[in-house]
Amino acid sequence: EQIDIKKIEILLSRVWVRFVFVSSFPKNPVVWVTRKYKSNPLIQISDRWKKMDIFWFTLFHEIWHLIHHYSPENTIFIDYENKNSDTMEQEANDFARNFLIDIEEYSKEILKSKINVEKIANISNTSISIVAWSICHDLWDKDKNIWKDASRFRSSIKLVNLQY
Repeated sequence: EQIDIKKIEILLSRVWVRFVFVSSFPKNPVVWVTRKYKSNPLIQISDRWKKMDIFWFTLFHEIWHLIHHYSPENTIFIDYENKNSDTMEQEANDFARNFLIDIEEYSKEILKSKINVEKIANISNTSISIVAWSICHDLWDKDKNIWKDASRFRSSIKLVNLQY
């Protein structure tokens, strides 16, 4: 699936939010940042992993930070590869998942021994990749192989109109 970065930049600029997509640095755990840049909020996402589910989840996660936690004085959110998260991070995670997935259907299916990923995606009108990622995220403590098992559902993205 293609994601047009320029279109996202334009949409966010309409509400005075800057959006930047950058190359990741090897061995650097930082994946995304939300901060102030030249008097405006900025969402900065790296190209680490290049998976559709991670990209969209991250974007909505950072939008939550802007809406509920950002303050122009000094707020900066740096998210990195870290399993442990605080309350603000959990709120942003929940918002992103609940925005992208029908939470009622997801909550019922996640309790089953055999989860119907396609059913959740269809009812949610979202990508199967996004549903698979959310299931992995929520259940990986119980099943260490879940990421490997879900890899067939997770799609890569092709990013177009990059400025870097």
